[in-house]
Amino acid sequence: MSQKAEITQSIVAELQPLLGSKIQRIDVVGPGEVVLELRCPGRTFRWLLSARPGAARTHLIDERPPRTAPGGALQALLRKRLVGRSLLALQAVGRTIQLAGEDVGLEVRLDRGKEAFRFLAEDERPAPGTAPVVDTFTSLRFPENEAAAARYQVQAPAQAEALLRAQLLAALKKAEKKCSTLLANLEGDRQALLALSDDGRHGELLKTVLHQVRRGASSVPATDWATGETVNLPLDPALGPKENLERFFRRAKRATRGLEKVEQRLIQERARHQALAAERAFLSTADLPTLLARAEGQDGEVGPRAIAKVGGTPRRHPLDAVSRAFVAADGSEIRVGKGAKENDRLTFGGARADDIWLHAQGPGAHVVLRNAKGKSPHPDALMDAAHLAAHYSSHKGETKVEVIWTEARYVKKTKGAPPGQVGVSKARTLIVELEPARIQRLFQGR
Repeated sequence: MSQKAEITQSIVAELQPLLGSKIQRIDVVGPGEVVLELRCPGRTFRWLLSARPGAARTHLIDERPPRTAPGGALQALLRKRLVGRSLLALQAVGRTIQLAGEDVGLEVRLDRGKEAFRFLAEDERPAPGTAPVVDTFTSLRFPENEAAAARYQVQAPAQAEALLRAQLLAALKKAEKKCSTLLANLEGDRQALLALSDDGRHGELLKTVLHQVRRGASSVPATDWATGETVNLPLDPALGPKENLERFFRRAKRATRGLEKVEQRLIQERARHQALAAERAFLSTADLPTLLARAEGQDGEVGPRAIAKVGGTPRRHPLDAVSRAFVAADGSEIRVGKGAKENDRLTFGGARADDIWLHAQGPGAHVVLRNAKGKSPHPDALMDAAHLAAHYSSHKGETKVEVIWTEARYVKKTKGAPPGQVGVSKARTLIVELEPARIQRLFQGR
């Protein structure tokens, strides 16, 4: 066993007196970092669980550290499942910590970064333990935890501010670069359309010499009486005189319409570019609360999505238009197609090869459960997805429904098949006995 694993186990073993305490608050304070507030008679303890790469650790802390990332979906899910429950079981196996309350279990793998947190199925939860007898929690000491806290220390506010500022500025820099590229492309389109707009003038000149044009000619000279110059008009040899004349006017009309749209986009993107530059200047001197407010206001995420609204409009997930999103018991995403065409787009445009694809026998929605490469789906998550497949099928309301499931790589579209109809080369079958409480939980967690 590694030294880090031994330290983790000794720290968690020292926390056994906290069994029976009430989980009164949970905060996501950084990427992969969670603080649980445990209420004991006369005292509140704060327990840090950090799977942040380079700073993975667990120990009690005196104060909640400054937040360096918005809570987002993870915080909402942890609070919904754990807050208000008593801590009934707590154990560590290597660098993996498992805890359980009434009807819920959570696993935290300190060496897994963003994938550290997973809810446990009933048969995976640690057995309830018995807390040592404590006379008073007021003076209770935890030497192993105190030593770990002293080694790592809680991140100072100045460091937290610098980290969050760097994340937001990096996202802004990326957005500015993308905006600059788009502006250059739009300006190129504008110049090309301006050149095409001369076709209207060429068409008017061609009218004056149309009787001189012979089929197969590649050009014809015409005098521009406004300037006195002779203009050599380019022609398509495959077209007759009238067709060439119509071609000039048709291209000029298309150029005029396109020029209006491009110039509108140029105005919008120039304004966005200015807004991004102003935001960069603002964030360069903003304090930590302001930085957090900026990040928390944009979809609960720090990074490119955190500045999605700057000078523009927020972007929805591309799959939102074709599918409904749910959260499985282990935190995995489940997507359910909204219709026949949408099923095809979800399955063949939104599912990865290792994702789990499900479908109830007969007409129904395609369901995709996100799944890590090379991993088996979590049994509870698979059952959640199967319930959704049954719910969004012609068998809705029945007590037992047959659902097939397989990796998305084995689902193929048959040539000429109607929307939503697919072929499956390899699949397994689940007989799902519908649990109304499970369906209710899935809808409440949306």
